[in-house]
Amino acid sequence: MGENRNELLRVARRQAKVIIAQWVTILVLIAAIIVLAVNLSKVEAAALEPEETVELIDEEVVAETAVMEAAIVPKAPAVRPLTGPRVVIPEAPLPTPEPTPEPTPEPCPITEDELAVLTKVMYRECGALSWRGTQFGVSYKARQAAVAWCAFNRLDDPNYPDTLTAVLTYPYAFAYITDTPVPEDLFELARDVAERWWAEKQGTEDVGRTLPSNYFFFYGDGKENHFRDAYQAPYNTWDWSLPDPYMEASYDD
Repeated sequence: MGENRNELLRVARRQAKVIIAQWVTILVLIAAIIVLAVNLSKVEAAALEPEETVELIDEEVVAETAVMEAAIVPKAPAVRPLTGPRVVIPEAPLPTPEPTPEPTPEPCPITEDELAVLTKVMYRECGALSWRGTQFGVSYKARQAAVAWCAFNRLDDPNYPDTLTAVLTYPYAFAYITDTPVPEDLFELARDVAERWWAEKQGTEDVGRTLPSNYFFFYGDGKENHFRDAYQAPYNTWDWSLPDPYMEASYDD
């Protein structure tokens, strides 16, 4: 009986140890779970803290900025309604822009004395053409003007003298005689050709030439002058194909 009792006590002790070990294991697991849960909570709290801090900072900055703006910006004074008659202030007139002056054309450089010399040459070379009237389909004034154009063609060419008087009085060039008359009609025709020549020099086109610019020579047959573009053959003789700017005026004369 005593042995059986002792055996039962040993068995009970072993079972108690097993149960205690199981409870200890369970408690350890529970503690581990609690620790893990606490750590997870801390991690979540740490992840949420920056956003909340930013929001708090933003709210504080906004609040401080609003206070500073309220302190800096003065309040607008109350607008009192106007009373009495309305005063109309007239607008100042706009300044009138000054017109841009047009460039003044330079006057023709040919002098009255040079025109007189040219008129004398024309009198000797083509004065009698007025007796013949229209020939070759052009007026006698167009044919007289061709003598003046021939002189201006030479003036424009570097191979000839550089003044009109020197061109006209060059030996054996034109029939210049000092005591030749200066008829008014020929003088005005000489002036007209000079002004057309100068307009052409200033850039005007179609000035009313009666002789092209490359004709420097002519000879007379006792009735008419025949203009050519070279001194010796082969040369071209002018055919009077340019429009005549003097045709109607010649009929009026």
